[in-house]
Amino acid sequence: MQLIGSFRKLTQRGDTIIEVLMVVVVISTVLAAGYGIAIRSLQSIQLEQERTFALKLAEGQLENLKAAAIKDPTVLSKPTTFCINNSSGAFTFPSIGGGSPHDDMTLDKFSDYGTGSGGCTKDPNGGSCTDYCYMYGIVPDVANSNYTASVRWNGPRGSRQQVQLAYRIYP
Repeated sequence: MQLIGSFRKLTQRGDTIIEVLMVVVVISTVLAAGYGIAIRSLQSIQLEQERTFALKLAEGQLENLKAAAIKDPTVLSKPTTFCINNSSGAFTFPSIGGGSPHDDMTLDKFSDYGTGSGGCTKDPNGGSCTDYCYMYGIVPDVANSNYTASVRWNGPRGSRQQVQLAYRIYP
């Protein structure tokens, strides 16, 4: 009788190790794909938030340019790349060093934008721009009365990002 009972146990149906491994592989693949989609979605949202902040910064530079031009029209004859700082209530115009750093993003350095007081950088968190910063400035084309406000920053994947707004002031 003992022998017949042993045969019954061997004929019972159950999951094999191969079936269990296949289920684990399928579930792992689905979870990994979901995680990847979630990360890309978060990075996309972060990039759009950064782009919105940069756009507001560029718009602010152009608004400051218009206000400064009304106060002192000689501002419009500034031939070098500059930014406008209005934090103290008075307009200051720090020049951006190293030629025109808006020509090639790969050559940009924070030091070109005059980091520190009165410089052309802004930390969105109100910090000192040591870890994360926006670099901005206005590139004038005085002959045609065109001004291009540029804002650059490092995006969520480490790539350089840029927003540019063009504005023309009619004399």
